[in-house]
Amino acid sequence: MNIIARNYFRLLRSGAFNEDVEIEPMSFWKWKRLYQYACLHGIHGVMYDGIEKCRSQFFMQLPDDLIAIWEESVATLEEENAGEEATMQNLYQLFSRQQLRPVLFGNRLWAENYPASSHRQNMKIELFFPFQTQFDKSIEWAKANGQNATTLANGAFAYEYNDLRVEHHHRLHVLTNKYLNYRLNNIVEREFRARTSPPFSTTAQRPYLRACPCFSSSCDSPSTCSTTASR
Repeated sequence: MNIIARNYFRLLRSGAFNEDVEIEPMSFWKWKRLYQYACLHGIHGVMYDGIEKCRSQFFMQLPDDLIAIWEESVATLEEENAGEEATMQNLYQLFSRQQLRPVLFGNRLWAENYPASSHRQNMKIELFFPFQTQFDKSIEWAKANGQNATTLANGAFAYEYNDLRVEHHHRLHVLTNKYLNYRLNNIVEREFRARTSPPFSTTAQRPYLRACPCFSSSCDSPSTCSTTASR
């Protein structure tokens, strides 16, 4: 593994997991290449958090012009995520009036595990509708209010709303064992019925449900879930 890759993963660990790492010295060309790799994989915001954490290290000597470019790209990412957050809040308010109960999952959910959730590049809003009737009703709403609507190969429904890609899902996983698939669907439906009353959180900042991968009725936060942490 070359020095660019070593510093790449060290800064990623530092930014995403708040780890203490040692940075190796690099030339301007190598730092620029590292920045290009970070942008290519959409993690330049998370890696910038790692740079800030390691800023006091002797070998953390990034050129001023590269720092300025990096800071500008992170500021743009923060603005984009703020726009996504506002759109998501608007969607949940509209769905609430339609008596729909979508559950947030995907990139925006996992972003809450990061020290700075606004520094993760999400690119789309993914919503899970655990009940078929609500999923069908949400598709009707999306066709009437969204643009470029289409059905994906996995059965999800995608469209654009406020220039953002939104996906509605009803099935997260499909198993070849039909009996086991039926049993698991019943478990998921029972769990969601237990945890979706009232349908939305009373918290003003985030009035929407958040699905934890453990699907426990007593858990709604993957950041504190022991089951998720052990995965």
